[in-house]
Amino acid sequence: MKRLLSPALLLLVTSACLSIPGVEQVEPDSGSPDGGDVGAGNPDSGPPVEALAARFVSPEAVTHARGTVLIQAEVRGAPSAVELLIDEGAGVLLSAPYAFEWDTTQVPEGTHRIKVRATKGAQVVETEERTVFVDRTAPTVMARTPAPQAKNVSVREAITLSFSERIAEQSVTPETLKLLVNQGPQEATRTLSSDGMTVTISPKATLSVPNVASVEATSGITDLAGNALVLPQEVWSWELPAMRVEATIDLSRQFAPFPPAAFVLDDLSNPILAHATNYDFAVSHWSNSTWNSLGKVLSASFLANPSIKRLHDGTLFIAITQSQRQFLSLYRRVGAVWFPLESDRPISPEYSPYSLSVTQNKLLGIAFSAADAPGRLEIRQWNGSTSAPMGAPIEMTDPQLRAGSPSLHLDDNGKHVVAWTEVSSGGTFGNIRARQWNGTEWIALGDKINNLPTPGLPKEGGSPSVQLDAEGIPTVAWIGAIPRIKFETSQHYGIYVHKWNGFFWEQQGEYLRCDNDPMSRSTNVKNPTLRFTKNGRAIVAWSEATSIPIICLSFWDGTRWARLSDTSAIPHPLRHDFQIELDDQDRPVIAGFFEGPPPYNTFSVIARVNQ
Repeated sequence: MKRLLSPALLLLVTSACLSIPGVEQVEPDSGSPDGGDVGAGNPDSGPPVEALAARFVSPEAVTHARGTVLIQAEVRGAPSAVELLIDEGAGVLLSAPYAFEWDTTQVPEGTHRIKVRATKGAQVVETEERTVFVDRTAPTVMARTPAPQAKNVSVREAITLSFSERIAEQSVTPETLKLLVNQGPQEATRTLSSDGMTVTISPKATLSVPNVASVEATSGITDLAGNALVLPQEVWSWELPAMRVEATIDLSRQFAPFPPAAFVLDDLSNPILAHATNYDFAVSHWSNSTWNSLGKVLSASFLANPSIKRLHDGTLFIAITQSQRQFLSLYRRVGAVWFPLESDRPISPEYSPYSLSVTQNKLLGIAFSAADAPGRLEIRQWNGSTSAPMGAPIEMTDPQLRAGSPSLHLDDNGKHVVAWTEVSSGGTFGNIRARQWNGTEWIALGDKINNLPTPGLPKEGGSPSVQLDAEGIPTVAWIGAIPRIKFETSQHYGIYVHKWNGFFWEQQGEYLRCDNDPMSRSTNVKNPTLRFTKNGRAIVAWSEATSIPIICLSFWDGTRWARLSDTSAIPHPLRHDFQIELDDQDRPVIAGFFEGPPPYNTFSVIARVNQ
């Protein structure tokens, strides 16, 4: 039978048999039972002798420790000897209440296994084996997202903190891990991964922008053994811009003043950009953080006014003018090749000479003025092989006027609508009018839209953008004169939005401006663009030339126009000729242009509203 060591003799053999210096025998307290006679009785006069048994009271089946571990067993059946076995080394003799304080600071870090053995004559029983992981190494931070000091962070980007080892879940609390915006605490949940090595912080409400967000961690975060987290020296903060840049592409300076470009979004809300590079007009797709070519459409000079549309099945259509806006070309992508839909069409070379629209039922339409009839607005529908007129051409109220800046919106329910400006040759402002398709012809929707009630204001307007709301009601955003503020000598302009109420065009709220300071506001307001979200909320975007060109966005909250975002925080000021689309979550996405440093290449930038 194995010889048992008392705690005193154990000290003599520890170095040879078991490296566990610092082990201390625990004396039973006054309330502890005398473990020597547990279950003992007189076999001749009392109940049967209790069977020999042993089990652990502590520690748990798996324990992490960096200091003293209390080892205690419950033993029944009047054992003659009880010993503690650590890593199968020499036994430590225990007496009732069979408790032992093990100082793990004296043993190597790593895995150690313990069990208790009880003997009584020839009987031997053992507890199940338990594991103690000795860990005196403090956890460290391995990674943080967003990265510290990042400047272009989405409010939807996951906030995560990864550690060098498993972290105790109970140590991750609102007090030990704080989320702040501009130093103000934010309500958030904190979720530890199944492996215990990554915590995700999820704000309960979308973080407001523009702002600076930060996370503060404390040494109250510990590993399973209780070692405190080593805190990084670098402050963990990041910038949340109102609008974040997602992609840029280097275009060519061959086109004056800037190369034309247009874009749509794919099913994942990634941009597909149609653009001119040198004398080639090509298409590029942003995917997996890089631009991938979708092929060259054509090679020509004096390209302008591009438009690209996409159906849900992925079919792409492109329209573009050539030869100083004298010809309109239509293309469709089949496989990896771009094919013309029809022969180039001569058109009236206005500043914004046509409008292209598609529906998800694969209806493609285009509004333009023919070169030989600039006083008429034609709407044609593509039928798969060629285009056919949708009703008779729309005549201007004066034969000397032309249809400028047409805006066409096709509808799967047949409520197609078109708006335009009646302008003199080469002009951009005049009376704005709209008509709606009734199945056989285009019916006028009231009188001119630019019928402002303010006395003394110039009544002309321009650049209409027409859309149907969720109920199929036409709405138009356009440029018009705004009242002068005291001491102003120049006429300024803003964006108006009018909605058809079945009888007349009703103004929606006040006019829109980004900069309405009379000391600084500019007269230059351009390119109003109207869009509706899936739930029917109107969003208007436009550009202004203040001290720095800026693109502004506002939304209709049901009673007034509220500011949504702008491009003021984008590192490079964007030009007026931008485009806007809504992604699958109704966030506005903008494609704009800026001129880089020498050699002054032009870049197109894709920016998304950060919400």
